[in-house]
Amino acid sequence: MNTNYWTAMCVTGPSHGPAAGENGGDDDVRDIHRPGDSKTLLKSDTLYQYILDTTVLPQEPPCLRELRFLTDKHELALMASPADEMQLLGVLVKMIGARNAIEVGVFTGNSLLATALALPDDGRVVAIDRDRRGYDAVARPELDRAGVVHKVEFRENVALDVLDELLATAAAAAADDDDGGFDFAFVDADKASYVSYHERLLRLVRVGGLVVYDNTLWGGAVAMPAGAPMSSTDRRVTATIRELNAVVAADPRVEVCQLPVADGLVASATNHQEEQMAATGAGEGKETASGGGGGGGGSLHSKTLLKSEPLYQYVLESTVFPREPDCLRELRLATANDPMAVMAASPDQVQLFGLLIELIGAKNAIEVGVFTGYSLLATALALPDDGKIVAIDVSRESYDEVGAPVIDKAGVAHKVDFRVGLAMPVLDQLVAEEENKGKFDFAFVDADKVNFLGYHERLLQLVRVGGLIAYDNTLWGGSVAAPPPPADEAHLSGRDRSLAALAREFNAVIAADRRVQPCQLAIADGVMLCRRVA
Repeated sequence: MNTNYWTAMCVTGPSHGPAAGENGGDDDVRDIHRPGDSKTLLKSDTLYQYILDTTVLPQEPPCLRELRFLTDKHELALMASPADEMQLLGVLVKMIGARNAIEVGVFTGNSLLATALALPDDGRVVAIDRDRRGYDAVARPELDRAGVVHKVEFRENVALDVLDELLATAAAAAADDDDGGFDFAFVDADKASYVSYHERLLRLVRVGGLVVYDNTLWGGAVAMPAGAPMSSTDRRVTATIRELNAVVAADPRVEVCQLPVADGLVASATNHQEEQMAATGAGEGKETASGGGGGGGGSLHSKTLLKSEPLYQYVLESTVFPREPDCLRELRLATANDPMAVMAASPDQVQLFGLLIELIGAKNAIEVGVFTGYSLLATALALPDDGKIVAIDVSRESYDEVGAPVIDKAGVAHKVDFRVGLAMPVLDQLVAEEENKGKFDFAFVDADKVNFLGYHERLLQLVRVGGLIAYDNTLWGGSVAAPPPPADEAHLSGRDRSLAALAREFNAVIAADRRVQPCQLAIADGVMLCRRVA
């Protein structure tokens, strides 16, 4: 599948901010106080801290920790990447097998070190900033101590000029613009130039590569109504960010995915997307989210873990619905009419899965827990025509009544191998067949939480090294961050307390499992993404 993927990630954490003026911008970051700004875009700081404490900080390399602490002492520390962003960058760089990277906006080099650590020993990252003082004083000594400074090629100049130089070099070498020499790019610089960076990076990054943009939700200000109180700088930057999100979402050369990793993630893809969008009817109509969105029930559940419903709606309406194929939209709306619609995946969640599946070139997949088949359809659409997905559920009633007709009409029913039965015995049967060991590229688990650890052990035998396993409901409406009993009894049911405890146990086991590279994503009801490394 000849596909070109671009990821825009906007992430703000406790020490993260606009990186203003890094490469030509004139905003003074010290004067920016975004409306409602806190450590996170999530519904609570305690939930964000839970993610850091359970999944991010225990995995953080000592050199990254040291650089993060040094950066925190800088007067402009809010410009730096937070720990969860650095973890995600490392996962993505490894996931796509990147060798050559670009970073626009360096500051003290938090994200630069994360990228350099993830690249192979012969990899390189072109680091661009108009001022190298932060790099020389803080980043370079840590890069040297970490043994990765040889991977860094620092260019001190305005970023657009350097990118143009790289394009000229590629042209002189008769490089094909559609097959650029870079695999990955991260942009955390002046927001006014983001669209210009996008055009150049589309020519520099290869088909199948990733571009990551920072601050694309701007503290949630992108979802605030006209006239909401904010500084003139914030108003200007918010308008610029909205423009970028609209441009990327409408770009037929790329796929797009906006995710709330601290301040969000936008992924953009494929130079054949124009044909795909026309074929599927993507982009015809918007509506508010209905059905699905986060887990198996309980009054605490909402469609999102974000701080507000308007912010979630902004993500859906700006990035998800304009790209949604007609068949997925039809099945989403049909699923919303089911009394158990809350069990379905969310629209932004399945958009992410489709992107990840294509990014890793998946051909064989497993889904544990099917319901109407909404996420199953997203997976089937992303797989190649000869791809297969083993779908496991104790019942196929909802699938047959709601999902199967839509999946058949979409022309992907031949990819689905439905297995009716308890998931554990079905997985055991798959494991018993030697040819299935390491055969699968992707797995999604949205089933009974009490068996997640059992599923994990079996899926590690079935999914190849470098493949992905995604587990749903791993933040359980944010209740994983609630205080332990009896303090939580006032707002959590007994069922929710039990399921939150299961999620906590599962998250702790995954964080300690050296066979996977984990990343906790606060999308829908929480998705624990595991890249198998051993």
